[in-house]
Amino acid sequence: MTRSTPRSTPSRVLAVALLGLAATACAPTVATRGNMTDPDAVASIRTGSTTRDQVASLLGTPTSVGTFDQNVWYYIGQKTEKTAFFKPEVLERRVVVVQFNDAGVVSDLKTLD
Repeated sequence: MTRSTPRSTPSRVLAVALLGLAATACAPTVATRGNMTDPDAVASIRTGSTTRDQVASLLGTPTSVGTFDQNVWYYIGQKTEKTAFFKPEVLERRVVVVQFNDAGVVSDLKTLD
């Protein structure tokens, strides 16, 4: 009959824990930052008829509003993937620029990828 020593059990637990930690460190982490707008929601916005309130309802609060022109809303978002200690890789980046006229109706809509 073999008897294990008390030192072998903690050593095995430590080895398994380190192996698990090493395996999870190599798994990529995907992060979404900002406002990644839904392309279908953006497609439903019509110049000349969609209002400021409707845009806010469809896309949410803008990431930024124009500094010199409050009638320009920016929706900025990006999705990145990072593996371990390497620099994150940009998977997707999207900027939607919505411009309103003085009546609060969309006058221009641009999507930049």
